[in-house]
Amino acid sequence: SSGNHLANNQSTTFRTSTSADMMAPIVTCTLNDIDQNRNGGLTVPPSGFHISVEASDLSHFAQDLSTVNVTITGQGRKPSSNTIFGDAVITESTLSYTVPQSWALSPGLYQVQAEVHDLSGNVGRSSKLSFRVEPLDSNVLPFERPQVMWVRFHMDRDNNGREDIKDDLLRLGLMAAGDPAGTNGRMISLMRDGILAACNTIFGRDPSGTPLGGDSIPVRLTHQRPLGLTYSSIACAGMDPEGTAGRTYGSASTGVLGRAYFDYRNNNIADHNTALSPGLGVFPAEVFFFESNIHIQVGSSFLTSFGLRFRRLCPPMGGTAAGADPLDPIVLAATFDYASATSAEQSRYDTIFDALDDWSKVVATVLAHEVGHSVGLVAQGGNPLGLHGDSSLHNEFAALDNVMAAALGYDSMVVLPHRYRDVNAAYLRQRLMMK
Repeated sequence: SSGNHLANNQSTTFRTSTSADMMAPIVTCTLNDIDQNRNGGLTVPPSGFHISVEASDLSHFAQDLSTVNVTITGQGRKPSSNTIFGDAVITESTLSYTVPQSWALSPGLYQVQAEVHDLSGNVGRSSKLSFRVEPLDSNVLPFERPQVMWVRFHMDRDNNGREDIKDDLLRLGLMAAGDPAGTNGRMISLMRDGILAACNTIFGRDPSGTPLGGDSIPVRLTHQRPLGLTYSSIACAGMDPEGTAGRTYGSASTGVLGRAYFDYRNNNIADHNTALSPGLGVFPAEVFFFESNIHIQVGSSFLTSFGLRFRRLCPPMGGTAAGADPLDPIVLAATFDYASATSAEQSRYDTIFDALDDWSKVVATVLAHEVGHSVGLVAQGGNPLGLHGDSSLHNEFAALDNVMAAALGYDSMVVLPHRYRDVNAAYLRQRLMMK
């Protein structure tokens, strides 16, 4: 930059193609990031919905996204291709554009199509995607304001004189009977906060529940009873009230991880899923019974993910509960410094907190599933009347990481970050309307 010559010659190598690129890019255009096999017949609000474009080439030739052209056709005022290009987020192979309030579309039928050139000048075009715009109407949207959900951890629904969350932690060995180290209160707080943090992540919020932007779902969880505003509530701890009372380690599970009322379009923003008949809420103990039964059957020759985490903690599995080990007053202290701890202290800390982290994810996933039902997931049928659900009000052909699958597996809940299916997430973000 100062005009001086380089001290030595600099060289580089490059390679030209052995043949000309005659293949046009493959271009896809979707609304609200919804998979193409669910993207037809969408009904969207005038603004706030999302247009995505992706370009690729079977031979891995580079695309030129500076040439991307997105065209919306239909009646009324609409953003031009240049407007969309100027306001979109563009990467090497994608474009992402959210229709702003300033370019709100008039009600009616529309089509959107995208084209992209590659570096050789070939032009790829997406198929035309048809959609309908309807005026914003509270009757077809799930949220008139952020939904506040009181997650009730401290109920005693089996009437044994002890809060259900304490029963859960005692079963797992994440809390010690009699509280010998005075750490049980901290374990309850850590578990409660861990569940809410993991569930907030599924809702696209930060661990404290603060929204992170337009992709955040307007559901706010709290473990304290809200005052002065309308809220819903859900029980979250203990056993399925419809199962046999007094069950312990080795007992059979009902197989039901939770129940909540299905509330189409969140018609009632004050649902209270805490009843005993029918038994409503989230039932972590049923996961414990199911997994501990498998451990009893195969534990001598094979360790399940559950067994690996809890065999050193759960007393019936031969473990020492958190708070009962001599090291626990040290490792469970809020001031514990992992970096300066001994190897034995680090090992005990990892044993407790790895198990706590796994259990938080499991309960949070079931909680997100039941909250989903209470705000309108999953309506039966395809768009624009439903959300591609089946008669059980769960997603058809659900993937392993799908929150609203009809059945959730322990290993997948622990290992995979769970999410709502694209069409469900669009509904919850109010980018999609059901008639």
